[in-house]
Amino acid sequence: SRLAAVKKEAGAEMLELDGVSVPLGGESGPAAFSEDSRHFGRADGKKVIVDGHGYPFAEEVSRLAISNSGLPLWMVKHGGYPSGFTFYRAGRKIGTFPSFVGFNGGGRWAGFSPSGARSAFLVPASGPATAIVDDGTKIPGLPQNYSDSAPVFDGEDGFHYVGSLDGKLVLVCVSLGSVPAARSACARRAR
Repeated sequence: SRLAAVKKEAGAEMLELDGVSVPLGGESGPAAFSEDSRHFGRADGKKVIVDGHGYPFAEEVSRLAISNSGLPLWMVKHGGYPSGFTFYRAGRKIGTFPSFVGFNGGGRWAGFSPSGARSAFLVPASGPATAIVDDGTKIPGLPQNYSDSAPVFDGEDGFHYVGSLDGKLVLVCVSLGSVPAARSACARRAR
């Protein structure tokens, strides 16, 4: 397990992580842990740093998420809705969208597969949803997301989220592999 605490050191906010001080003030932007807490990353000036590895970058990072494999996914806000949000995965641009699920809150907005090799988030924040997977693959026509629920992976080839369809809450199972969503791990557990 890892131990983390925020402290002030010589007037600057620092994150004490496993006995090492990491600056949070100045040009530092958002910080994040992977779900298993093995990886830590932060936006710092013109780069995103995960476990000491830097991804050079030229814009201010607004949100950051890190997979269990240490893969970073981040978002840059261009004046907010409707100006757009641009997403990057390990430094490569995925795309720009007018809104995304989770843009109003500070909670979880992206999901990662158990290996960390796959990622997903949902756009837009209202109306029929489109899942954006990995490096920009789009899965359109999904039920609207309910209450900013982020995708939760059920393995490497599928994820689920809570949706809203005709005024009812529904479990939305999305398959990314050869198995149809109706026969996926998500659907089998829901029965």
